[in-house]
Amino acid sequence: MKNFISVVIPSFNEEKNIARCIESVFETLREITKYEVIVVDSFSNDKTIEIAKNYPVNIIRLKKA
Repeated sequence: MKNFISVVIPSFNEEKNIARCIESVFETLREITKYEVIVVDSFSNDKTIEIAKNYPVNIIRLKKA
């Protein structure tokens, strides 16, 4: 795909920062038309995922082996 950007946000217990991070990414991408934002969560046990669900992002939760 031409001019497509993927932004990956790794996270672990980032409930205090995840909203600001996601909003910053969207602000940076405001003039881009083709993009995706992916939050990859590494076993958070706080509200990181619940907060991320309020945004149009794809969420990938890693699973413990």
